[in-house]
Amino acid sequence: MLNDTLQLTDQKVLHYTEELLEAHLPLAADGYCCTTADLLDVLLGVAVNQGTVEAVAAKPVGKVHHSCA
Repeated sequence: MLNDTLQLTDQKVLHYTEELLEAHLPLAADGYCCTTADLLDVLLGVAVNQGTVEAVAAKPVGKVHHSCA
């Protein structure tokens, strides 16, 4: 019997995908403008939108570090 209380949301998919990538993709960025999480967001954005890094990076989501503005 399936559990009807479980719901798959976009946030859950993003969270689990980020965890999977962090575990299997040896990637690290710790700059003043870019963190590993930022880099993963860009890579996921490129994959999901089938676009380019430039197109996804041109539309930052969230807060931009004050020294990058």
